[in-house]
Amino acid sequence: MGHQPSEAQVKYEDRPYQTKCLDAVERARKEGVTRQLIVMATGLGKTLTVGKLLARLGWPNTYGIMHREELLNQMAQTFRTLSPSLTLGIEKAESSANLAADKVILASVQTVGRKGSPRLAAVDPAWPRVILLDESHHAPAASYLTVLDHFSVYGENPDRTKLLIGMTATPDRLDELGYDKIFDDVVFRYDLRDAISDGWLADVRAWRIESDLDLSSVKRSRTDFVEKDLAQAVAESKIDKTAAETWSERCRGKKNLFFCVDKAHAYRTAEALKLSGAKAEVIVDDTPTEQRRTTIELFRRLNTIDAIVNVGVLTEGVDIPEIQNVHILRPTASRSLYCQMLGRGTRKTETKSFVEIFDYTNQEHDICSAGQIFGLPDSWELKGQSVQADAKKLETVEAELGLKVDGAKSIADLVFKVKERRLDLIKGALADTGLPSRLAWIRPSPRKERWVISWRNETKEALSRVPFRFRSNAQEVISQNNLWGAYERIEIFRNELGRYEATLHVTQDNRTIDRKLASNPSLAKLVVEIEKTVRSTRSHKITLLRKDASWGYEPSSDAQRNVLKRKGVPDDVLAQLTKREASSLINIPPATIKTWFSEVIA
Repeated sequence: MGHQPSEAQVKYEDRPYQTKCLDAVERARKEGVTRQLIVMATGLGKTLTVGKLLARLGWPNTYGIMHREELLNQMAQTFRTLSPSLTLGIEKAESSANLAADKVILASVQTVGRKGSPRLAAVDPAWPRVILLDESHHAPAASYLTVLDHFSVYGENPDRTKLLIGMTATPDRLDELGYDKIFDDVVFRYDLRDAISDGWLADVRAWRIESDLDLSSVKRSRTDFVEKDLAQAVAESKIDKTAAETWSERCRGKKNLFFCVDKAHAYRTAEALKLSGAKAEVIVDDTPTEQRRTTIELFRRLNTIDAIVNVGVLTEGVDIPEIQNVHILRPTASRSLYCQMLGRGTRKTETKSFVEIFDYTNQEHDICSAGQIFGLPDSWELKGQSVQADAKKLETVEAELGLKVDGAKSIADLVFKVKERRLDLIKGALADTGLPSRLAWIRPSPRKERWVISWRNETKEALSRVPFRFRSNAQEVISQNNLWGAYERIEIFRNELGRYEATLHVTQDNRTIDRKLASNPSLAKLVVEIEKTVRSTRSHKITLLRKDASWGYEPSSDAQRNVLKRKGVPDDVLAQLTKREASSLINIPPATIKTWFSEVIA
């Protein structure tokens, strides 16, 4: 029998996305980006990744800021495992770091973030070379800014000799919340959907459970519901009893985690679960640390606790892969908070390939849901199916064709008879997008700020077909970068900090490599920069990519029509395509073309 890796070995193994992240951090730093944000879905090991970064850098003087004890202890344990000889100090209420000896100091923001904090004042502002912000969606809070100001990494003229690393799993746009003044750019992104597709996280199956919860009178703050009003609405509902009934019908014999609004709600829910036969325990902010640990340990074992009910305590810094069901009884308008709750269940085990998410709010309420996180309409029915799979099917129909799907309930509901209007849809998707550009970008979906331009490089055999004046350039570029026959795509989109970002995707031999090219607050400036790069490095493709080239308005050629016909484009469409439209269509994936031109899209 072969060697079976231990749980610790599996936890600390190198993963491809971690290496990509570390490479991206170093590349960005060399380019002068010293205040970096890493966006990585919950369950992928952000703490381990940043520990490997520090190890790669030789463990420079590092100051880390956290807002929960669990996060602080988790990071300390991870760093010590990676480097047993590391001198690491913890700065919190009952613990003090050794400022003269420790290479890494991990501090509770509640301890060091107060103005005039003597513990912060005792640290030489020039001492750290790296500053870490874990769960950095909290960064704009005054306590965090106090620390960042102390180390001169916040403001218009930050100290560029220091490296600021922020980590978050949030999918929210952050530019209106002050993050753009803290971080220069997003240097690496690996989201929930990609991680599920690549097999690192469990698939998500979702249920919408109808309840009598009425949120119509609940006030909202800038980012979420006012908690006092939300607690009152929940208290006036029977949502705790609905949750117990759902557990009884669908969740017996599984490990369940419940998120509630406040302590009273948590204890009501636990009582309802117990009356239904569940072994339920409550964890809230004043639950003693040792009791929390014991409860979680018992929960992880078979035939012990099968439900933990908590209030915000288990949203961050807790790793319980055994969770099979997540019940969200705490409605939220914050995508960040929702993803944290959902993410408690996405860690995989040998016996768990998916997690079930239970939303207990009705469709008429405009709040976060599992479907919304994956890009499905608010009206989408959630009946235990994979929201990842539904989202992929929907994107084939909606994102590529620009069809409006607001109000759609399911894939079966998305049956469009497009034979009469498919040509208009195709031409619309391939039309000029209004960018300040000279090249023929495509905007696949009118609902999303996303633009794409693509081309396929010649094979060695086809090099002779390149116009003579571009042939030497084509051979040089393709040979030097080993791009023979490679499909290249540049995508521009708006990132979490509100900056427009350009990424190059190169697909060759069924493998895709992604590389960030640039970002800029101005879409127009980024387009100019990227098009200049394309003209200088891919000049052999400019004739094909220019949107004002006269050839583009000519009828499609026989060669183009033959290629597209083999891909399934019908004759009545082929007869009306221009060379520009045909050229763009040739570069669209065959699976998408097949869906576009079927008699019925379902």
